[in-house]
Amino acid sequence: MSEYGSFCPVSKAAEVLCDRWSILVVRELLCGSTRFTELRRGLPACPPATLSKRLKQLERADVVDRTDTAAGVRYELTPAGSELYPIVQAIGEWGQRWVRSTYSDRELDPDELLWDVRRFLDPTGLGSEACVVMLDLVLPGDRRKHYWFVVDRGVVDLCDVDPRRQVDVVVDTHLRTLTQIWMGDSTFDDAVRDGLLVTSGPRSLRRRLPAWLGQHPVLAPVASAR
Repeated sequence: MSEYGSFCPVSKAAEVLCDRWSILVVRELLCGSTRFTELRRGLPACPPATLSKRLKQLERADVVDRTDTAAGVRYELTPAGSELYPIVQAIGEWGQRWVRSTYSDRELDPDELLWDVRRFLDPTGLGSEACVVMLDLVLPGDRRKHYWFVVDRGVVDLCDVDPRRQVDVVVDTHLRTLTQIWMGDSTFDDAVRDGLLVTSGPRSLRRRLPAWLGQHPVLAPVASAR
């Protein structure tokens, strides 16, 4: 852990939080991830060894608690870690306002995006207790990849392998378009109107998709200062 050799509280906080990936690990824990595999899904670009190292550093700093359970290791924030919520939110809002992404190819990651989207999906939002939404995504380089949101028994799962269940509705779009919608630079309806997003399936489900997939509830409303 880097040390500034200063009594300044900003310096002391930076020693804990400003190593690469540390603040993003805290973000994932604040968003509800408790398992190493969940943290990996939220931070797909973070090497596992680095993630493990950051968790140990945060544990030593009394920001994270590590607990061994019958189901495996569980990570949770301490009171000190939980107190970071408004700080992390403020950093996100500042970034959205002042250094907003331009969605270059290297900034686009379907795993990171859809794991974030999944956190906020309402299992009852499609008006069906069981439903499968398939995303047919065009990735940079014109590659395609499929993902599935599986709604069942009050839970929404994200699958990147075919769950072998009947698909109820399909969303066909570019990863960049879906990212722009999620972050508030566009809307679902605008993308449909402009031919950038196509849905297929029962009308009763398709008409609920814009509100269900929607936009990030905290960051999308933040307007760019530029």
